[in-house]
Amino acid sequence: MLKKKGQIWIETVTYTLIGLAIIAAVMAVMIPRINQASDRAVISQTIDSLNALNSQVAEVTISSGSQREIAIAVKKGEYFIDSRANSIRYVLNSTGVLYSEPGVEITNGDIVIKTSSNSGKKYSVSLELRYPNFNITYRDKDDIKSFTSAPTAYRLLIQNKGSKQINFEPF
Repeated sequence: MLKKKGQIWIETVTYTLIGLAIIAAVMAVMIPRINQASDRAVISQTIDSLNALNSQVAEVTISSGSQREIAIAVKKGEYFIDSRANSIRYVLNSTGVLYSEPGVEITNGDIVIKTSSNSGKKYSVSLELRYPNFNITYRDKDDIKSFTSAPTAYRLLIQNKGSKQINFEPF
């Protein structure tokens, strides 16, 4: 009787370990794929967000003194208002998504997309709106402002200050 109880426990532990090993193997394969799908969704949503932002900037550029409010949600990655390069850029680092050919810039409307190879199978995807005919500023300064991931959206006021100056202010 005692041998049977011991055998039952050994079988239970063995089958449990086999089950856990199978679950671990499945997760090792599926988690990177889930992360890639999530990053692709983030990139797609960011392209939509940048198109909405670009539309607001285009409306503001029509007349001096006009302004618009916009909310920018950053769930993953980082936005930059780069006053030195007169651009607005989004960067998603260390992703498993090979969104485009590394090192080659492609365009999607007004958005310039560039994928860079980091290390191994990790990439950096950059989405950029360039405004070569305007002076983009943040709080009336030529500086680089970054917006990192946050649970709430950043609210910005886009202002046409005249003389082709487009200013971004926190709202």
